[in-house]
This record gives sequence, C-alpha cells and structure tokens, in this order.
Amino acid sequence: MRFLKKIINNNDNDKFIIDYYYTDFFLRIFSIFWIFYVVYCYHINASRPESLYEPIIWLQRVLMPKPPSVFLFYTLVVLSLGLSLYTIKSKKIIYRIILFSLLLWLNMIKWNYNFFSHVGHLFLIAHFFTICVPSTKINNISKPEDVTYYAKTIKWINAGILVTYTMAGIWKFGALFYKLIFRPKDINWISEDAVELNAIVSAKIWDESVSEFMLNLYETPFIWEISTILIFAFQLIAVLGGFNKKLSVLILISLLVFHIYNIIFINTSFYTASFVLLIFLFPYHQFTFFKLKYKV
Repeated sequence: MRFLKKIINNNDNDKFIIDYYYTDFFLRIFSIFWIFYVVYCYHINASRPESLYEPIIWLQRVLMPKPPSVFLFYTLVVLSLGLSLYTIKSKKIIYRIILFSLLLWLNMIKWNYNFFSHVGHLFLIAHFFTICVPSTKINNISKPEDVTYYAKTIKWINAGILVTYTMAGIWKFGALFYKLIFRPKDINWISEDAVELNAIVSAKIWDESVSEFMLNLYETPFIWEISTILIFAFQLIAVLGGFNKKLSVLILISLLVFHIYNIIFINTSFYTASFVLLIFLFPYHQFTFFKLKYKV
C-alpha cells in the first residue's frame, strides 16, 4: 500500500494537466498524417481483386461488408481531416465521438483480405479515451476540486492506454511459467533460439530473409534471454506509469526501446504505437517552450 501511495499521488496534478494540453494537440496533428497513410493503404488495396476481400470480425461485416467506393472513402477522409483540425480548438465531446467513429472505420480498411492486425489499436484506444476528458479548457480551471478531477481523468486515460502493455506482460510471463513448469521441452520466450526463430518467422511473412550478420548476432549468449525478461518486466508495470510523471518517463523509454528492439531484431513494426506513446508520455512540462501561463 505504501508503494502504491508513493506511485499514485496528487503532487504532479499540474504536470499532468499541462502535458495533456499538448498531448491532445499533437494527437490530432498526428491523426492527419495517419489518415494520409490510410489513403495510401486504400490505393494499395484497390489493386487487389475484389474476390479476395474478406471481412473477419462482425464490425467489419456490418460497417464495411465490401470495399468502399472512392466517393464514400474520400468523403469520410475529408470529414476526418476536418474534425482532426476542428477538435484541436473545440473540446466538445460529440465531435470527438464522431472523429473516433470515422477513424475506426478507416482503420478497418487494413483489417481485411483475411488479415486482422494489432496495428492501429493503440491509436484508436487513445482517441476513444480522450472522449472522456472534460470539455473545459484548462485555462478555465480554477477550483482545486476541478484541478483534481481533471488530473485524475488524465491519469486514468494514460493508465487505460498503458494497461494494454501490462496485459501483454501478464500473458507473456504466464505463458513462460506455464511452459517452464508443464512443458519444459517446448520452446519458450527465453529459449536459446527463441529470438532467432521469431525473426525468421516474421521475415517469412514479408517474403524476406534474415541476413547472415543478424543470424550470427543471435548466437550471442545470454543477452537475448536477459533482454526478453527485462522487456516483459517493464511491460508488466507499464500501467503504473499512468499515475506518476517520473515513472511515466521511464516507462516511455523502456517501451520505445521494446518497439525499436522488435523492429531491428524481430522484424515486427509498431510505428503508430511508438508515436502514440511518445505523444502521451512525453514530459512537455520540462521544457520552457511548452510552459503555460496557467498555474495550479
């Protein structure tokens, strides 16, 4: 309990509020670039035979049962771009709900052709949780109870985003212990060749091969086992970073290292997730350029 009290406190309420002011702004700017990337994906998919189109989950079958027409697609793209810009200024919840719905629809374009990816999930979760932030502009917050409520909302939003990593850490440690205890002969996360096999499988998915240099690098003893355990540990405690500013910086660095590690060594790319983490956990309050006139 004492440990949790040290982690979860109200001493950083002003920092959470100041940081979120810029988080919300950069999330909407990033959304514009993300939408243009979806346009690129749409044109890539348009070159595929329509017979290969196959919605997987019920939401796709309801909202996108067949490839969207050019007119429908670009109509929603324009609306999404407009709302991304408009919600920088307007904090009204209704506009944010509409924007989230549009972004969810656009992201489903990548969830077809018998393919359902994790890509985009953190981005969509971030937009969903920002709906819950009070629509009051932070410069209008004056009462102490309003400051506390606003800061708590932001903390729980950050925790909601980071809990996805904690859940992954729980699952990975659980799967590791299960195999070590009940199926010790099976390959597991800390097996000698686990990282190498993961890299080879990921490369094959993209019709690529692992270089000879990387294959030799995978032969380095112990480093992969140790790095895997460290990554799992930081994932496990990630949710605590939602409530503590100092810890959130450590979690940000560790999760970015995790994603860079995956990109370089496992050939698994989560670029969007990395940007979302940077947007939400970056300590803007540390830089004079980002200071506000507002004081708690």
